[in-house]
Amino acid sequence: MILFLIQCVLSLEITPIPKNLTPPTVRRSISAVYNKINNSVYLFGGCKQAAETFSNIMWRFDLTENIWEHLNIKSPLIPEVRYGTSMSIFQDLIFVYGGSTHLGSSSDLWTYNLTSNSWLLIERKGEAPKELSLAAHYTFELGNTSYFAIYGGYSMEGLSNDLYLMDLSTLIWTKMPQRGDIPPLMKGIGMVFYHQSLYIWGLPESDLESNDTVLYLYNLTSLSWHYISTTGDFPEKRSSHGVALIDNYYYIFFGINYHANIDVSSTYRVNLDTGVWENVKISGPTIVRSMFGYIQVGNQVWIFCGSSLTGLYNSIYKFDFIKNELITVFNNTRVPKRRHSYSMDRIGTKLILFGGTDQEFIYNELYAFDLISEDWVLHTPLGTAPLPRYNHCSTVFKGLYLVIFGGEDLNGYFADFFIYNFNKNSWSIIKTDISIGARTGCCMTSYEEYIIVHGGKTTRASATDEILILNFYLKTLSVLSDFEKKSINVNLMNHKCWIRIENQQAYLVLANGERPDLSSSKKIYSVSLESLLNKSAKWMVLKDTDEEINWASSGIVNMGDWFIQIGGCKRALYASSLINVVFLDDVKKPLTISNTENQIYWYKHGVGHFRRRVYVGFSGAYYGNLIKKEFLISHFYRITPGDDEKIFFPCSAGTYGNDCNVCPKGTYSDTIGALECKKCPAGTYGLYEAATSIFMCFPCKFNYFNPDKGKKECIFCESTKFCPVGSSKPTNYIQFEDIIVTSPAPYASDIKDPFDGKIYYIVYFLAAAGFLIFITVPKLRITLSKLDYFSEKHNTMINQPLIKTKTALGGFFTFIFIIFAIIYTSQIINSYANDNIIETKSLVPSVTIEEIFSSSEFIISIELFYYRGECIVRDEICSKNMNTEANDVKWKKKCYKPRDDLCVVKLECNNCEIPGDLMISNKVCEFGSLASAIRVNVSSDSSIPGYISAVSFTINHIDGKVFRGSEPSIFYFEVTPSLFLSESSDWPNIQRGYHIGAKNLPEKGTSIQGDEYLIFRIDSESCVAVNIKLDKASSILVTSRLLVFSFWLIVSTVIGSIFGFLELFCISMIVMEKLEDCIGGKYQKMFLLEKMIRKRYLISLSFEQERTLRRDGTLTRKVSTKPRLGSIPNLSQITEIHSECDKSFSQSITER
Repeated sequence: MILFLIQCVLSLEITPIPKNLTPPTVRRSISAVYNKINNSVYLFGGCKQAAETFSNIMWRFDLTENIWEHLNIKSPLIPEVRYGTSMSIFQDLIFVYGGSTHLGSSSDLWTYNLTSNSWLLIERKGEAPKELSLAAHYTFELGNTSYFAIYGGYSMEGLSNDLYLMDLSTLIWTKMPQRGDIPPLMKGIGMVFYHQSLYIWGLPESDLESNDTVLYLYNLTSLSWHYISTTGDFPEKRSSHGVALIDNYYYIFFGINYHANIDVSSTYRVNLDTGVWENVKISGPTIVRSMFGYIQVGNQVWIFCGSSLTGLYNSIYKFDFIKNELITVFNNTRVPKRRHSYSMDRIGTKLILFGGTDQEFIYNELYAFDLISEDWVLHTPLGTAPLPRYNHCSTVFKGLYLVIFGGEDLNGYFADFFIYNFNKNSWSIIKTDISIGARTGCCMTSYEEYIIVHGGKTTRASATDEILILNFYLKTLSVLSDFEKKSINVNLMNHKCWIRIENQQAYLVLANGERPDLSSSKKIYSVSLESLLNKSAKWMVLKDTDEEINWASSGIVNMGDWFIQIGGCKRALYASSLINVVFLDDVKKPLTISNTENQIYWYKHGVGHFRRRVYVGFSGAYYGNLIKKEFLISHFYRITPGDDEKIFFPCSAGTYGNDCNVCPKGTYSDTIGALECKKCPAGTYGLYEAATSIFMCFPCKFNYFNPDKGKKECIFCESTKFCPVGSSKPTNYIQFEDIIVTSPAPYASDIKDPFDGKIYYIVYFLAAAGFLIFITVPKLRITLSKLDYFSEKHNTMINQPLIKTKTALGGFFTFIFIIFAIIYTSQIINSYANDNIIETKSLVPSVTIEEIFSSSEFIISIELFYYRGECIVRDEICSKNMNTEANDVKWKKKCYKPRDDLCVVKLECNNCEIPGDLMISNKVCEFGSLASAIRVNVSSDSSIPGYISAVSFTINHIDGKVFRGSEPSIFYFEVTPSLFLSESSDWPNIQRGYHIGAKNLPEKGTSIQGDEYLIFRIDSESCVAVNIKLDKASSILVTSRLLVFSFWLIVSTVIGSIFGFLELFCISMIVMEKLEDCIGGKYQKMFLLEKMIRKRYLISLSFEQERTLRRDGTLTRKVSTKPRLGSIPNLSQITEIHSECDKSFSQSITER
């Protein structure tokens, strides 16, 4: 009998789970017999619901201690897997007849020896039954002879209603005569022996109404069938039910009506003496069962396994027909079918078991063992599941993902990576950039963004030293090999590896493996992870080990500076029961904490660490310590240290403190032996207890926020605010422009004119003002006469000597000309300096210009809005997982975080040459790497001095989605080489650059909905991916700036213009002088004539007219009156004066 609790040295406790040891997996059509010698039930065979999985395992259930035992078979020959057998027990032999195999119903007879635990195929004697399954069977004594009776069942020809008896002493079969009231064809019925007769009752195959309540007996004296007329409360029709004989009552219970497809839960009994049926009211749980195994012990009936229309079971119930009570012995317990060479890894409070094999099947089932309730749950993942396999390697990545690689099945080895997303309950394939060779028996671990695989058995070698390093974010795979050429040989298989942190540096540790010759490795190896990544690995021996720990296929629990080794094997022959503490320094020797009395042997098993406990999974088959290939009989165990061993069993990741309390929701612990849990950052919340990674903290869903750390839920956002995924506080929505284009502006002259083109109005004003001053200020006329440049141009008389004279009018015109000349010359010079350029642009095929184009500064800026990650380590230094790939161009990367929710990745290239079409891939893969909007700006120094060319695209989500996933958002730009040519010294005569243009609209990459129901998908993708496609144009943009006028042309133009204007001023002066002479001379003559006339008039008045006036008395009135003629010249006089002036002016012009 297997003890469910084993006390080891130093009070180490090894406890099976469940406490009654591991039961059979759920099944139906299992057969059972009772052995009163050891008060045990023996059960054999069974199948799953659709009969796709059969069994040939013999189980024993101890009715005294309620403990299961998977019997260890010691014979090489065993029955084929089957279900629906007929079983009997006699002395120390269990007889098993028939049953359904994969080939159909069988007719072989086997015995199982309870003493030797061995099977024996028995030759059939007498009138043996044909092949039968699901037949009614019963063992009874008649006289002094024990018989094994079989009735009905399925044969290869259909249903049978034949009755057979076998003498258990002589093993001779007898076919009983078919006489009397022969029963119809029935299936799934039960049989009992009472008063020299065998009784049967059940549902006929034809469902005949007349036979619904007929109870049949076979009289073993008359050797004939009879039906019993019954009355009372008849039972519901059923088959595949159970029967029992208690006193003179024939009980029927449970079953199923196949014709109506109804499960039946009632219990009835019929008095075999009176034929009266009655319903038996049973207290206790109400269940439905059919096709179960059962045995009767006195007034009690035990029920094992079975099925219903809704499922399969491995529960145990007990009828007590004295109390009419149904008692639950064990509830249904879902357990994986025992296997070896599987993987078992912990995620939160679950141990995830995948794959493995036993003597019959290779599995790809995925089970989760709850470490709190300590029960199993079968998961049915979505996606593309791995093919069934065993001997694969596995690890947990970022606390949430199970990654597996390699393994084998009957057809060979595997070379594929798969990832199981615990949140999404989904499998997917990891596609890498290169293909690799298949292998089995490898080891795997993870660190940061890397998944590391070492060794294993390949198709080329029995053990390899190859290391595979998978960058999970970039999906790039590196292969390192040929370590055997070095001084240290690390060719291993069936070993374990993990990451050890020492002095803030990560090391890969290898332990407990097999060499190519199947000998166990005697060393523990270590190598720096940094050297592996740099492909300059140098292995070192961390520790030489003793013989007691040189076991391959061990269970290893990493405890930091030591590890716990559980079990193992040597040369695939011997298994170990030892539990060792192995220290990783050279001083401390290994410590064995289990003693030799421990008879639990482990190899090719899984282990898990939770709190201070270690859980050990099913192991391979063994006999003693000798390894067998079939019949796994191991159980699932929990190892709990005593007070003296607690020092070797620190608290697991996900727990904290001296009592190893589970980290509550909203917190996590990613180290062993943590004193306290770390809090999830603001903007996130924690869903899981015992979380082991910050990646188990989820961003707040859309329209929620969380300002505090360590929370298990987020706060609803106000309707007036905007709360994108992962918000730590409400904010206002930013309105983005889809596209912004910045290009060099067309050339425009830069004439600096303070008077805004009004300078000549100033000249006119000054001339007018100066003329008035010239007229009214005589002294000024004297001064201006000294400036007269036109002394040779003044009026001269014909036939008179030429005398240079300087006049005030000449000085005035000279002054005005000087001002005009200065202003005119200044304007010409200013125009030459600032408005002497004409710009042209043209697109020229690149083949026509042999130039190497580059940009002094080419910048790509990626802005991630509402970003939740760290972004930077410190000023301008990007976080570690900011990955950029671009061939042919070397970028200088900087990162900025202008505000809490904005991350800017800036790529700079100085003197940058774009060789052709270029794809720049960017992946931001840290915790919190998600964005609700992305803006990409590409800018380059233009060939035109002082300008840049830039295009900016923005894509965004306002509906709760976030950019995160494997498919990148793609931004398209066109880069056109540009050439600048100049004839002016103001710019370089030649300069090169690029013109940036928009090629196509951006394509949005993978976007994940961040609302109530889909937020958990965010963890499945770890990166924000942005690709920037630069398409180089096939033409060149040529910009030319040419001079309109040359310098000497401007000089000659100014000189010619000045002298031309000088002559015009001269002519203007002469005209003014002529007008002055003409008008002045005429007025002078008129003045003299008037003066003379006035004088003569006065003289005449004084002599002749004065007397007349006085005589007339009018002298007084006339004396003071001046003649009108003398005051103002009349019109004719004025006209005459002007005519003379015009003639004079014309004459002067002609003379010149």
